[in-house]
Order: sequence, then structure tokens, then C-alpha cells
Amino acid sequence: MKNNIVLTGGIASGKTFVSDYLASLNAHVIDTDVIARALLMPNHHKYSEIALKAVHVYFGDQIFDDGVLNRKKLREIIFSNRDAKKQLENIMHPLILKAVQEDLLVDHGLYNVISVPLLHKGSPYLTLADHVLVIEVNPDMQLQRVMARDRIDEQLAKSIIASQVSNQERRNLASTIIINTNELHTRNILKQLDKQYSLTPF
Repeated sequence: MKNNIVLTGGIASGKTFVSDYLASLNAHVIDTDVIARALLMPNHHKYSEIALKAVHVYFGDQIFDDGVLNRKKLREIIFSNRDAKKQLENIMHPLILKAVQEDLLVDHGLYNVISVPLLHKGSPYLTLADHVLVIEVNPDMQLQRVMARDRIDEQLAKSIIASQVSNQERRNLASTIIINTNELHTRNILKQLDKQYSLTPF
């Protein structure tokens, strides 16, 4: 039986860097962000039709351009309207979890890494986890990364960061915490963790 590692961290903390590096070693990576994006693109996931239909029913034509979801419009709505954000989560989260559970049955890698940005106490992903790996980054660096990556202003970037769980809440769930300020240092830690994770069982 393989170990399931739940990877989490705030936006722009380096989760993709970590998951890509572990994938280059022995991990089978399941990224809930990748699944979420695929669900909102026609024919990109087997549950895409279900997700897009539900989003259209709730949000209407305002967030679609010629039948294609406008992610920028959707993002602006959900970060300014708490009820809309909750509704989107109610649509997406069950489908994402179902997709993850199915992907865990795929026999790839020596262990599974499930990347879950919005991990919190009570999350169903904790029931799947043998180990929780938390990635952190300096708050100022995080803000600059979010603004540059998503090409958004400081106000929206701060709103997105504030909408996530706090560093302390993530630390409370962690088995291991990496402060991702030096790439070489982070790689060295991940090499050691890869060896630990590859052993079964914990």
C-alpha cells in the first residue's frame, strides 16, 4: 500500500515547484488545481459537462463569452461575493474529491502527492492523508508573486491571499513544514522526504 502525502500551502508558496520535483523522483502527483481548471473547460475532464452546467445555472451568461467561461470575470465575482464563492465551492469540491479518489487507484509512482491549496481542519483530504507537507513563503514575496503571476493589482492579490486559511491553521495540520526561501535548500529537504515517503507503510 502506498503512502498518500497531502501537499498544501498558500497561493504562490511554491506548491507546483515542490510537486514537480517530487514527481521527478518517485511521486504520482494529483493536483486539485489542475483538476479544477479541467472541470471548467469543455471536454477536458469526464466531469466537465456536469461542472460547467451547474456553474452556468447559478452564475448565468454574465461569466461566459460565446459559451466559454471567462475565468477573470468569475474570479472577480467570487472574491467580492462570499455567497457566490461558497456556491462555486459547493459545485466544484465534490467533483474534485471524486476525481482525486479515482486517481488514487492509478498504479503510478511509489507514493501519491495530493496537492490541496485550501486544506483546512475538517477537510475530507485529511482522511486520505498519511502525511501533510506544508510549504510556506515570506508574505511580501508571496504578494509580489501573486501580482506578477496573475497580472493583478495589489488589492485583489491581498484579497485572494486573505481568503485562504492562515499559515498558523496550516501549521496545525502539518507533519512537515518547509520554508521555501532557497530553492537548493528546498530540493535537499525534498530528496530526504522522497526517501521517507517511498517506504511503506508509515
